[in-house]
Amino acid sequence: MDVNNLIKTWKDIYSSTNINEDWRYNFFKLIESSSKLAEIDQKNNCIFVTVNATFEKHIINDNFYSFLADSTKRKLGENYKLKIITEQEYEEIKEIEQKQEKIEIEIKSDSLNKRFTFDTFIVSDKNVLLYKAAMAIALSNDSSNLNWNPFFLHGKSGLGKTHILHSIGNEIKKNFPEKRIKYAEAKDFGDIVMRAFESDDINKNIQNIFNEYAKYDCLLIDDVQFIQSRKKTKEVFFNIFNFFINNNKQIVVTSDQDPKELKDFEERFITRFKGGLTVRIYPPDQKTTEEILKLKIRKNEKLDINKFTNESIKWIANNFGENVRFLEGALNRLILYVINSKNDEKINVNFISEVFEDLDIEEKSSFDSIINLVAKKYGINQKDILSKSRKKDIIIARNIAIFLTREILHYSLNDIGRKFNKDHSTIMYAINKIDKNLNENEEFKEVIDDLKLKL
Repeated sequence: MDVNNLIKTWKDIYSSTNINEDWRYNFFKLIESSSKLAEIDQKNNCIFVTVNATFEKHIINDNFYSFLADSTKRKLGENYKLKIITEQEYEEIKEIEQKQEKIEIEIKSDSLNKRFTFDTFIVSDKNVLLYKAAMAIALSNDSSNLNWNPFFLHGKSGLGKTHILHSIGNEIKKNFPEKRIKYAEAKDFGDIVMRAFESDDINKNIQNIFNEYAKYDCLLIDDVQFIQSRKKTKEVFFNIFNFFINNNKQIVVTSDQDPKELKDFEERFITRFKGGLTVRIYPPDQKTTEEILKLKIRKNEKLDINKFTNESIKWIANNFGENVRFLEGALNRLILYVINSKNDEKINVNFISEVFEDLDIEEKSSFDSIINLVAKKYGINQKDILSKSRKKDIIIARNIAIFLTREILHYSLNDIGRKFNKDHSTIMYAINKIDKNLNENEEFKEVIDDLKLKL
């Protein structure tokens, strides 16, 4: 309803009140000078009238509320309730509603990426069992038939865990369209739970999160390791997890670690994680990497697979085939050169070598190179990063080095802890801290991207 209609509706309401003649002049003067109809909430059958100050709210509520409430019901219907509050109180209510709406929208979206399907997942010999298990789960109409619940998939970053998750979800939707599927990154789930705990009505919002997730038939949780240091998030997740298991609803979880290595998860979690089917995803072999590369080239309209020699495919696969993300990064760089190149001949090893000539391909990024690069960036001694110093600039550099060790070298959290002489929870905190800054600070993201590019 537009402003003019709100003004007219409110005037109709207060003008038709059965107020005593002795009060009418003061009543109209107060109402017209200090109040306005802010909203007619048809969903909750409520109207919000705002006033400038608290004392005006008390005067109207104490002396005239019953008259205005009766007039409101005559105008809008018996179900409508009148609320007279200050403008500040109204803004606070709207802010809470917006947070709640955001939580509900995030939960209700299935978040599936249609590009990730079983058809586009290249299977290596070592991952055949993983592929068959994932497909079997997607084709089963009842998780109790397989007894593979939960399906726990673990392996290093960039090997295709997320691809498998989305593939399971998309395959279920194709075969059982009536089923409701939900994909969620564990980190994002944790953020939703955090906002719920920061809201005014914690119990209601936590219950809403549970109720919304409980509506789904299959839950796909990615990178569960990112919530292992978040106590409140784990508790909410555990309740949802148990609900799915106890009600024969399929749940699939990925992690970069085997369940027994998730040190900050209590034993009740580890027992649950290992209660179904646990499978490791392995890096692709040379042949599989080449097939993945060819598939990605074919799908890119800026590249022509017919221009690539077999040797150039092998060269790229050999040098960037450690995981799929490295391959994609190499292709992005190659696309840039192809677009700006006037050479329309074959893309051979000589051309590829020129594209990547500034990269020291033979000398892979190492732990020492990360420490050295970060130390130079922040003008500190390499020993300081590995020390116990609590100086702010050293802590920042150390956290970045920890993050890059995880991102570039794909070390486990335990291995990183040993390198930096820190416990598991400290390493997890550092990674989450950098990850949060990347999402909130564009300049900081550029710094990290630059460091990653150099590495």
